[in-house]
Amino acid sequence: MRLDDLIKDGNTSIDESLKSKIGQSAFRKDISQLRRFEFWSGAGKNPRLWDHQKSAIGTVVAYLNAEKAIPERPDHKEAALLKLPTGTGKSGIIAVIARCLPTVRKVLVLTPREALTKQLLKDIRHRFWAHIGYDVGEGNVPIDVEVEGRRCPP
Repeated sequence: MRLDDLIKDGNTSIDESLKSKIGQSAFRKDISQLRRFEFWSGAGKNPRLWDHQKSAIGTVVAYLNAEKAIPERPDHKEAALLKLPTGTGKSGIIAVIARCLPTVRKVLVLTPREALTKQLLKDIRHRFWAHIGYDVGEGNVPIDVEVEGRRCPP
C-alpha cells in the first residue's frame, strides 16, 4: 500500500492536497512494519485482512504521520474519525492499530453501550487474533506474541 493508493481510493478522505502534510517516510516505515505479518500480506494459510480494512488502517497510519495543526486555528489540533458499516471488521482494524504499530502506545476506544465495550475488548484481546491464526489458547494474546518470528509491539 502506498500513499498514492489511498489518495486514489474514493473511500478515504485523503486527497492530493493532504499529501504534503503526511510524513511519507514515517508512513512507509509503518506500512512496511505491517507488511511483514501474514494477516496483512496474505502469505500463508491463515485469513488475512480485507482490502477495505487495509485501506482503513492505511488511512489511520497516514493520519498518525501527518501534521495535525488546523491552519485557521494553529492552537488547535485536528481529530480523526474512522467510520465503517456494521460487519466490516472494525474490531480487527482497531486490534491491528492498537497492537501492531510501534508508534501507537495508548488507545482509547469509545462505545455507546457496555455490552459493546465488553465485546470489543474481547475482540482486541483474543477473538480477532484467534480468527487470523494466532495460538491464543484460553487467554489474551500475550503482548510479546510472535508471528512468523516477528513481534507485535506492545
